[in-house]
Amino acid sequence: MKIRIVYLLAALIGVFGIISCEQDNPNHDDFGAEDPSSGYVFFDTNAHPLDLILPDTDTISFLLKTSAPVNTKPINIEYKLVSVSGPDVNDFITTTPSTLTIPANKRSTVLKLAIDQETRDEITSTELDDITFKVVITSIDRNDLTIGDEYDNAVEMTYPLGKFYHAQTSAPDIGAGPDLFEERTIVLIKTEQNTFITPDLLGPDWVSALAGDPSLYGQYPYPATVKVNQVNNKVTVEYTGDLMFQDDDGNTFPMSSGGEGTYNPDADTYDLTIHEALFLDSFDMKVMLFPVQ
Repeated sequence: MKIRIVYLLAALIGVFGIISCEQDNPNHDDFGAEDPSSGYVFFDTNAHPLDLILPDTDTISFLLKTSAPVNTKPINIEYKLVSVSGPDVNDFITTTPSTLTIPANKRSTVLKLAIDQETRDEITSTELDDITFKVVITSIDRNDLTIGDEYDNAVEMTYPLGKFYHAQTSAPDIGAGPDLFEERTIVLIKTEQNTFITPDLLGPDWVSALAGDPSLYGQYPYPATVKVNQVNNKVTVEYTGDLMFQDDDGNTFPMSSGGEGTYNPDADTYDLTIHEALFLDSFDMKVMLFPVQ
């Protein structure tokens, strides 16, 4: 099966909310004028370094940087978790060791908080919508550097806790059953009442399997917003990606016009129909979601 030529593929922005302590630091320019190795050590909250806790992810990452133009010696940094809303952060995040180093001749490093599978299962099965935690720089071992001020010495992140579902994909219009596609698990994350988001509703192989081309695996994610009508349990699906195409008249259109379906509140299952426009002979995809027990 042939797919359309990509006209515009904008960088996909993560659909998950990241909330950080991000303000302008008025003191950043006070260092480095006379000594290029002096400056601040701070969290770069503009880098969006948070790794979402999905089934194949076991860390949350933050980017630590120095503002010094030159760094000829290692910078040893101590940090700790100081607060959390939701479950006790120390119950599910292991931060040993609580020190890390920006190597010589480097100006940044990544702080990674480890999360084990059992704990991840526990927090994602809670009734909470999100959890907020804060990491603070407590000390550094260089006299020519200082810890960032109140805006930069800590990073506070809100991670939305989602619910996991087994996803079954098919394309009945063209006779493609569920056996053609991978078994997979997706997460629905609540953003407001009866509204959820997911990074990839159709899965990484929906195009490669249908086109018979393994090189297309993972090239066409389907980020989406799923809304449930509380009155009649009807579902609307909005495609939120930026993958666009152009027709012969110069008009652009998205990879999908979205979809619809139904939600069964008793079984907590979804029966969804997705209207794709990627293939030249467009057809509907079917997605069934069953709760992970």
